[in-house]
Amino acid sequence: MAKKTTLDVNKLSTQEQIAILSSLKQQAVAWLMGMNGRSVRDDPHLPRNDDGTYSAKDVLAHATSKGMAPSVDDDTRELIFRPPR
Repeated sequence: MAKKTTLDVNKLSTQEQIAILSSLKQQAVAWLMGMNGRSVRDDPHLPRNDDGTYSAKDVLAHATSKGMAPSVDDDTRELIFRPPR
């Protein structure tokens, strides 16, 4: 069995980090936004790249334009985006 390697993002250049954040998969966006993967997949308004991936910058801009704001979940202490109340 092949040994799984981990990525040390501290060793990546800024441009390499930006490249990663510019091409996120559905589950990464779900984690970022505090949503489930199906909600991400089924949202026709979330901006996608031509290859079906997501840019973190575009997704966050979309969320803030819809009035969603980051907050910390009281139970899990995770950062999530909540719709306006």
